[in-house]
Amino acid sequence: MCYEGGIREFVQWYNRHKTPIHPDVIYMAGKKGDQTAEVALQYNDSFSETIVSFANDIHTPEGGMHEEGFKRALTKVLNAYGLKKGNIKGDDKVSGEDVREGLTAIISVKLTDAQFEGQTKGQARKRLDPHACQQHRHPAARGRSWRKTRRWRARFSIRQ
Repeated sequence: MCYEGGIREFVQWYNRHKTPIHPDVIYMAGKKGDQTAEVALQYNDSFSETIVSFANDIHTPEGGMHEEGFKRALTKVLNAYGLKKGNIKGDDKVSGEDVREGLTAIISVKLTDAQFEGQTKGQARKRLDPHACQQHRHPAARGRSWRKTRRWRARFSIRQ
């Protein structure tokens, strides 16, 4: 499967039967040393999460360090944003499960000396440098997507 628009178009394909919360796919890419990372994501009106990850162009259906790091970073960033804007008070942070509700994301990393678990290469084990992917602000990402989930709106009385 090859998409002319890369992983951005792949996210649009996954969301073709869903209603996106923001019209443009958010895209981030970065490189540090011999490691590169690309992430494309878009929130939709569903309750399920779809995260598809690749290491050296090999699909890793069981995830790996790159997928776990992405989930952890997304939760951390959105909680920090909520604290900064005053929508989260004190230690009443939002869970990773809530953050990923309605998320479609494609993660692609390129690693030298990649280590996979098992013969099917279902999970990548090599750690990616946490600074390899720098966030580039996308106009659609300015505060809209983090307010998306119904639980968040109810919890923080956020109106769209």
